[in-house]
Amino acid sequence: MNLIPTPERTPAESCADQLVAQLNAQLQSRLHTHRQLHDFFWRSESAMPEDILAALGRHAGRFVACAEESLRHLRELATIAGAEFSDLLPESAWQPQRPIVVHDDGSASLAPAPAD
Repeated sequence: MNLIPTPERTPAESCADQLVAQLNAQLQSRLHTHRQLHDFFWRSESAMPEDILAALGRHAGRFVACAEESLRHLRELATIAGAEFSDLLPESAWQPQRPIVVHDDGSASLAPAPAD
């Protein structure tokens, strides 16, 4: 027996609840994955971003394109949800510390650091 009874839901309402829960879980998972990848690339304790790009070789451009597409989609989801992108993902979790330049051969490098 519950102290406060749970209102009965129709089958359609239960399905709608499950759909919403799954979509929210997927969004949270994507945000978490993006934060992890961003931090792993920019804040790795074992490798510098330049070295990671060099290790990716001609596939580095694919990595950059996937990261950009992920951000584009997350921004779009924020708009659909009526939220600001910054409410979902702080700038520190998506903004590159330096621009990445993708070369014609698919490799990539960091743009030169600005002069002080």
